[in-house]
Amino acid sequence: MRVLVDLFKQGWFIFLLLVVIFGLLTLAIFLIRKFIINKNKKDDKPTDEKAAEETLGRYLEDVKDPEAIKEFDEYDKSKED
Repeated sequence: MRVLVDLFKQGWFIFLLLVVIFGLLTLAIFLIRKFIINKNKKDDKPTDEKAAEETLGRYLEDVKDPEAIKEFDEYDKSKED
């Protein structure tokens, strides 16, 4: 017990103890973020096609005019030929 008390009086031992404690905390946080938090985020990422479709859906409106729909169909048919 006397040896432990003498070690805590040394400045270098206290510094070394603090470095070890904060190093262990940093390692624990790193491992938690890498293995636990990232597993949840992988499921939330949409594919590129889905993200593009959602973005276009926000900016584009469906065509409701029958004449415009007919013109679009005619244009598609002429483009295919």
